Amino acid sequence: NYKTRDIRIELNPSDYQKAVDAHGKKRYVRIKGVLERKGKFWFLRDPNNLEVLEEDSDLPWKALKFS
Repeated sequence: NYKTRDIRIELNPSDYQKAVDAHGKKRYVRIKGVLERKGKFWFLRDPNNLEVLEEDSDLPWKALKFS
């Protein structure tokens, strides 16, 4: 059941700028945190370790393992 979801994340100013820059370069980002559903929305609590992936990186969701 691999489907994409919109996730809301509140970032600190530094990580926010990294995400904006990545978007401008059409790069993917990877970030860790606790995924939580509230009503019809998904939120990532305690976001940390935001990294911009290189162009030749594997797509982040290919590495996800679901149990």
